[in-house]
Amino acid sequence: MKASEISARRNRIVELLQERGTLSIKEAVRLLDVSHETIRQDFNHLEQQGLLKKIHGGAKLAHIGATKDIQFRETTHYPEKLAIVREALRLIPKDHCTIGLDSGSTVALLASKLVDLSPKTIFTNSWTSMSALMESPHEVYFSGGRLLRSDKSFHGNIALNAFRSIAMDLCFMGSSGVWNHSGICSANYQELDVKRQYIRQSAKKVVLMDSSKFATSSFLEIASWNEIDILITDTHIAEEMKERLSYDLQVITAAP
Repeated sequence: MKASEISARRNRIVELLQERGTLSIKEAVRLLDVSHETIRQDFNHLEQQGLLKKIHGGAKLAHIGATKDIQFRETTHYPEKLAIVREALRLIPKDHCTIGLDSGSTVALLASKLVDLSPKTIFTNSWTSMSALMESPHEVYFSGGRLLRSDKSFHGNIALNAFRSIAMDLCFMGSSGVWNHSGICSANYQELDVKRQYIRQSAKKVVLMDSSKFATSSFLEIASWNEIDILITDTHIAEEMKERLSYDLQVITAAP
């Protein structure tokens, strides 16, 4: 079985758990049309990642909250996010530059792939991105601030002050669902100021967002599309949407 099929099946298990709270092995076998042993292996893998807890005859969600934990989003649409990250890496100059990394699962995945690049200066308010860069050759600055647990990121005045006078060559930003909005969005009001500061402080603004975000909506619009320079998404984006966005910014599509 292809790795992409295994990833898609495990994504579906997480989605079912988010919908139901618990899922029996018997029900998973029926819904996913695989063997009991395959489901047991999937449950073992997802438990190791901290996404579920095995219970007698099945599994339950490891954490339930109003905002999905970043660990859930790291699993969902992983092939698309990895393809997006590969395209993002092409935008980073070989020479030294200063990079900003916003919070979000796709940006954190990018951070994990930066370790092989020549030394850069990196600023981030994301605990996940900072952790991924701990053993890297880069000079890393972490904002601190008020913890937003759902994203493992830091916000508020401390985070704002940390980066207020920094000029970044480029920044990479994430976005929640953008359906019915005219720009990038967030599910949390707490993120507003820091995300806007990345935009103000960066010469080039790059948004990393898989195409599923075009079908979901969010609480708050952070910035309009014409404030962003580049959007990297996957090839599942509707052609009409891609054409419309291209009036405001460069759209790069990445094939999983």
